[in-house]
Amino acid sequence: MDEKAVVPKLDWDALRKESILPGGFGDRRVEIWPQLLGVNHSRSEHKTDRATSVYPEKEGLEHSDERQIRLDTDRSFVLYPVDETRDRTALQDELNKLLVSLFRRRPKLNYFQGYHDIVTVFFLTLPQELQFECVESLSLHRVRDAMGMGLEPVLGLVRIIQNLLKLADPEYSEVLERTSPLPFYALSNVLTLFSHDMPTLPLVAHVFDYLLARPPIYVVYLATAVILARKDEVRRLEEEDEDGMIHSLLSSLPNITDGEIESAASPHKDEAVEDVNFEATVDVKQEASQEADPLVYDASAEVREPPVKQEHADGELAEDPIEHSDDEADETLVEFPSDDTVVNPTPEPAPLELEDEADELDLLRPTEDEEPPAQPTQPKTEPEPEPRHTKASVTLSSLLIRADALATAYPPTHPDLGIGKIMGPASVIHTWRESGDTLNDDEAEEAVRHPERICFPPEPEETAEDVAHQEKERHRRRRRKLMKRRQTVAVSAVLVLGLAVAAYGMRNGNGNTAFSVERLRAAGVGGTHVGSWMRSSVVRLLGAFVGR
Repeated sequence: MDEKAVVPKLDWDALRKESILPGGFGDRRVEIWPQLLGVNHSRSEHKTDRATSVYPEKEGLEHSDERQIRLDTDRSFVLYPVDETRDRTALQDELNKLLVSLFRRRPKLNYFQGYHDIVTVFFLTLPQELQFECVESLSLHRVRDAMGMGLEPVLGLVRIIQNLLKLADPEYSEVLERTSPLPFYALSNVLTLFSHDMPTLPLVAHVFDYLLARPPIYVVYLATAVILARKDEVRRLEEEDEDGMIHSLLSSLPNITDGEIESAASPHKDEAVEDVNFEATVDVKQEASQEADPLVYDASAEVREPPVKQEHADGELAEDPIEHSDDEADETLVEFPSDDTVVNPTPEPAPLELEDEADELDLLRPTEDEEPPAQPTQPKTEPEPEPRHTKASVTLSSLLIRADALATAYPPTHPDLGIGKIMGPASVIHTWRESGDTLNDDEAEEAVRHPERICFPPEPEETAEDVAHQEKERHRRRRRKLMKRRQTVAVSAVLVLGLAVAAYGMRNGNGNTAFSVERLRAAGVGGTHVGSWMRSSVVRLLGAFVGR
């Protein structure tokens, strides 16, 4: 890489272990992310005033994608809202300026929809003086494959996911292939590094901790881990004859929780952050040592508390739900964590969650006309007709652990993954190194002009009918070769026989042998009969050779 890639030596193994823990790198992302991206930039001691931009000037010609960039940035900061004290329009303009500056600096790169989601994470996480160089390095050396003229390289990663699913769970893979020939439902996560659908900024920042500390191919392992984590939900849909819903289910993420969600929602409470991180660290270490199933429901139990508070809101019913067993509570409230936008699973924000889901919860809210004894049974009966809408709850750390386990069991060099047959030599999958990309910045930018070196076209798959047809063709070719060989031998034999007869005839004319044409004629056999006899002999000889 360029001179900016000279960074202090990193302990990659230690950072990878840390990236799995709840909360990931936390506040240290400001120092760690630039180093992982090969950016050596000294931070200013003072905070940068956003009124004075430190982005490169918009030099050069206008990029052809600037109109689409403007459309996307005008819709930004919705999924990851900013503080009310900060002007959203001004932030959208700053984000647009960052993106336009990059594409005018690197005009060979092409914008793709969803790229602004990736950049938004850096925009909201890093100080302004680090944003441009980090985004530039990420674009050139990690997501470059998707910044060409087409999305074939991203589809190449989807093909690798399909191969990995076949290796990890062949039976489950067959079920998924009946729904979709390729796991296109993973396309968004692979293309945007999970930034498009992850519900909160702390969660997606933790995902970036994991991905930036590993080679670019690890987005495939994480996407596959998410698909495998939803196996029970897919099986349930199959049992309910709702196969058509499988693609929709897998196109969304499960309810994902993380130990840092609560603390990140209140970044000014430093002491609370430390307490939450410590407790979460203990939990994930126990989880990793026990090698438990990635679907961890302990964290989601906290999310289920708000509907219980809903029961308390009605005075007379406040005590009845508390007396119910834990099993009954789980059965009653299993539908409530369906809202992906829940940020804080603690009981305090419960009223906000109920307002967001008011329409859905009206069916479960007791009315004044109803008798109190009948109320506790309704939540148990009404959610049951729609179990397919229930999302599994999973901790982010468990997904990351599972992704690492997949990479250990089926490393990128595994022949059945077919990475070498799918991704070309100019792909980031092959050029990225811990010590720095094998291509410098200019070479990396130029690489997008040669898509044939980034991703190879898919080879036509052989079906059972194709294999049978090829076997028949091989058998026919074998028979034809054998027939030609026999015919050649027969013709050669006829030629030799003819020459021998001619030679004998000439010698018999000189009286060198008792068997001669004159003697045949003397015996009453004419010349015509001699010719017929010779022809019949040749035919018999030919038939003998061909019949073998």
